[in-house]
Amino acid sequence: MSEQISQDLFVLSSNGKYVCFAPFRQKAFIIKSLEGVNVLRNYFHNQDKSPDLFYFLTSNKLLEDVKLPRYKMMSPTYHPKNLILSLSSDCNLRCQYCYASAGEQHDSLTWDIIENAIRISINESKKFALKKFKLVFHGGGEALVRWDLLCRATSLVEQLWKGEKNFSIVTNATLIDSEKAMWLKNHDFRVSISLDGPKDVHDIQRPKADGSGSFDECIEGMSYLRKSHVPFGIRSTICQTNIDRIKEMLLIAKSFETGLKVEPLVVTGRAEHNMVSISFDDFYLAMLDAIEFSKRMNITISSTYYHELSAKTEFCSGNGEIFCILPEGLISTCTRVTRKDDELSDIFVIGDIDAVKYHIDSAKIEYLKKLNVENFAECKSCFAKWYCVGGCYHSRLTNGGKVLDEHCLLTKALLFYRLIERLESL
Repeated sequence: MSEQISQDLFVLSSNGKYVCFAPFRQKAFIIKSLEGVNVLRNYFHNQDKSPDLFYFLTSNKLLEDVKLPRYKMMSPTYHPKNLILSLSSDCNLRCQYCYASAGEQHDSLTWDIIENAIRISINESKKFALKKFKLVFHGGGEALVRWDLLCRATSLVEQLWKGEKNFSIVTNATLIDSEKAMWLKNHDFRVSISLDGPKDVHDIQRPKADGSGSFDECIEGMSYLRKSHVPFGIRSTICQTNIDRIKEMLLIAKSFETGLKVEPLVVTGRAEHNMVSISFDDFYLAMLDAIEFSKRMNITISSTYYHELSAKTEFCSGNGEIFCILPEGLISTCTRVTRKDDELSDIFVIGDIDAVKYHIDSAKIEYLKKLNVENFAECKSCFAKWYCVGGCYHSRLTNGGKVLDEHCLLTKALLFYRLIERLESL
């Protein structure tokens, strides 16, 4: 249960526990009883100004006006500086749930398009006097199948940008050997590894193209990264087959001295043909169990639904901020949209690029920039609005413009748990 008592102050309650939470300020305190809730409520609603409560609220700056973020909702201006290269739609795996159905096509970006995209993005970053240039290799296939393009793109950035650089890659890790791991280390890459559990589970969900398992090669790839001191994390998609195996995944993460990020399956792409989503209740209970286990074992666990307490202003940069180049020479602003025939490509594919120029549909950018939490009716008075900021734009639009009810319930439940967890540790 939640009750909004001022612009940025909510009273939350569950199972006899009460918390006052200022979401945008990221402040919270425990209320010891229902009587305390009534005292706080009366202060704001009935003008019953308790001096002690006034002193407490003012000393913690909870009575000051909050300056909420301003959004450039009506400007169609697009700045192609957040570069993501989807090098290829090809892949050596055939994961059961792949959102991009990777490996069914074998297109790759041409070098001329990659070079143009990098030069455009670097020029834009210089225009904004950015201190750091970021390049992500992610998308419609396994980036390491085009190791040649990855190396060449990285080298060009290093030639053109003399300031701080941030390279990262999302990979299945099966193609990493000792030489590649050392190269990634030498070029300061951060790596996100897709691993879905112990061998029996991972080999089912993430088979190779020939149907054999990929677990052993994934573990070997991570071993090379660890030996070369390349920073990496593990991401797991939680399905029916591994929802009761998260503890085992945490132990794998611990053995590699890294953390684990878990996300419930989104039924899209290849998953539409052979998988069903898990219930949010099941995911919630599994998360609680995994979180408590992670504390005992000193392992970091995170999720879209369980992360650091911070006030965010957007779910991701998919609302007209990403410059994601697809193998077809299209520009997407959502990493889930990797091909022209993908669902919602008519919204998230915002233009195209060739070897010398690029084109952006300003009307699409104008629409996408309206996708922010201040424009979502169901988020107006939600205490979790700055924690989840309205959820995934792609999922929202797939659901007719409204976030799934289950998403809201899960976010609120785990945020309340997070608040109690943090306050009781003080």
